[in-house]
Amino acid sequence: MEPELPNEPMIRDYLLGRLESDAALVERIDELMLNDPEFSESIDVIEDEILEEYLEGTLGRADNEAVESHFLRPPERQLKLRQASLLSRRISAPARDTRDEVPKQTSAEQFPLSGLRHWHPQYMTYVAIAAVALLSISSAYLMQSWRRLDAQLSQSNEMLVRERERSSGLSRQLDVVHGLAQPATVMLSLVQSGLSRGEAIVPELRIGSGTQKIHVEIAMPPIREHEYSVRLEAGGRIAWHLDSIRAFSSPDWSILMLDVPVQVLAEGENRFVVRQNSGSELTYFFATSKY
Repeated sequence: MEPELPNEPMIRDYLLGRLESDAALVERIDELMLNDPEFSESIDVIEDEILEEYLEGTLGRADNEAVESHFLRPPERQLKLRQASLLSRRISAPARDTRDEVPKQTSAEQFPLSGLRHWHPQYMTYVAIAAVALLSISSAYLMQSWRRLDAQLSQSNEMLVRERERSSGLSRQLDVVHGLAQPATVMLSLVQSGLSRGEAIVPELRIGSGTQKIHVEIAMPPIREHEYSVRLEAGGRIAWHLDSIRAFSSPDWSILMLDVPVQVLAEGENRFVVRQNSGSELTYFFATSKY
């Protein structure tokens, strides 16, 4: 069930700064001011009542001190106080009787429109009162519009955050699906040694996020030795090595087969160096890229 709206005494205490110890209620009123236009209008009405009582001197001592120390801190309330004070002085001031000040007129100066001069000061007073009232209404309307715009911006920001979280979740799901579609083991066949970039087309190894290991087959010339040591050089350093590897041999060829963890590879140029017991070495270049 939705909590009840704060009543008028609660709102007065909120405006006079007496609810600072009740953080939950203060947060509730702040939220209602941003999101509930009718509640925000009620706040404006109670603000005007407090200002009127302050100007009339009908507030108690404690309320009067709260108005001066807390309520009038915001610049917009100070402006409303000045406007209300000016309007009150204009309304309470008696209209100055200017009939005795009108100079005697000759018959030539008497004409039907001469009464406008007599009422001119009062007319200006009414215009000033109307201008102050219009300014006060305009300020209240602008403040109300600003609050509504701020509430709409807050809602838009919340929607944007939710949309970003949704997009991030979809992206993670796509990554998982993409990883499932990739083979866990990728084959790399190296046939010719001694080739590097610029001399010939070197083998290209493409690995994805789902790849876990590389199955390497290295072809070598037929030789009598059966055990070798292999090291992987990636990024100019030795990233991995394996000793005492036996080759599968025939009269025409020899093949080394080994599995290499994908974590030791670096993007760009890599190479396997095969060392024979006699000390001679064969180098096999290949390029690695990720997708």
